[in-house]
Amino acid sequence: MRPALHAEWTKIRTVAAPWWLLLAALAVITAGRLTGHSLTGAALSQAPLAILAVRTITDEYRAGLILTTFTATPRRGRVLAAKATVVAGLVAATGALGVFPAAPHLTLTALLGLGIAAVVRDPATSIGLLLALLHLIPLLAQAIADPYWHQLLLSTTPGLGLNPDTPWGGLGTTAAWTAAALGVATATLHRRDG
Repeated sequence: MRPALHAEWTKIRTVAAPWWLLLAALAVITAGRLTGHSLTGAALSQAPLAILAVRTITDEYRAGLILTTFTATPRRGRVLAAKATVVAGLVAATGALGVFPAAPHLTLTALLGLGIAAVVRDPATSIGLLLALLHLIPLLAQAIADPYWHQLLLSTTPGLGLNPDTPWGGLGTTAAWTAAALGVATATLHRRDG
C-alpha cells in the first residue's frame, strides 16, 4: 500500500489545481467563520472539495493515464484506497483548519465524490451528480409541504445541506452514502478495464 500512497501523494502535490481548490474551500470556510455562519461556509466549501476529489480520478481517465496507474498497481482496490486516503487527509486537514466539527462531513463528502467519479469516469457528470445530491435535493425538499416527506427527504440526503442545523447532523447518512459509493466504485473498478 505504501508505494500506491506515495504515487497518489506525488500526483496530487505536483499539480496546481488541487491546491487552488483546497485554498478556495478554506477561503469559503474562513469567510463563513468571520461572518458568524461557519456551518454555512463549511456547507458551501463542499463544492471545491468535491471537485478536488472527482478530479483525483477523472483527470487520469481523461488523459488516458489510468492504464499506467493500473499497470503500476494492478490491484485496483488498492489504487482507490490510496486515492481515498490522500484525499481524505487533505480534506480533513482543510476542514479542521476552518471549522473542526464539519471536517468529518467534508471528508466523507469528498470521498463520496471520489466514489461517484470512479464509477462515472466523467468529471462534469460526477460533479453534477454529487452537487445535485448535496444541494439540489435539499432545495427541492423546501418545496414539499408535507412535513413527513420533507423531513424524510432531508434526512436521507448526504452532506451538510445549505442550511445545516448542527455540524454532526446527518453524519451517519453521509457515511452510508460514502460507503455505498466507494463499495460500488471498488466493484466497478474490478470488473472493467481502465
